[in-house]
This record gives sequence, C-alpha cells and structure tokens, in this order.
Amino acid sequence: MTTAVTAALTIAGGVAAANTFADEDIELGSNAGIERQLPSAPLAKSIHAQPTQPL
Repeated sequence: MTTAVTAALTIAGGVAAANTFADEDIELGSNAGIERQLPSAPLAKSIHAQPTQPL
C-alpha cells in the first residue's frame, strides 16, 4: 500500500512540475513577444484515426 501511495505522489508531483514549467515557459514567451501555437485539429484527428488493438 505504501508503495502505491508513493508512486501516485511521485507521478502527481511530476505532472505538477511539468505544468508549472509550461506555464512559466508560456509567460516568458509572451513577455518576449513569442506566441506559442497549439497543434492543429488534423493532427488530433490522425491520432484518433489509428485503429485500436483489443486487449
């Protein structure tokens, strides 16, 4: 049980750190006049268009 809790907290901490880094990166880019572009819709469609394998 302790191992599962530790793993969950480690993953949550990593996600929080990545989110903070992304927020700071976007803010710094915005201050410097750099605009970040999100992936376009066709990329998202191509990801979902791939067939899934049954488990």
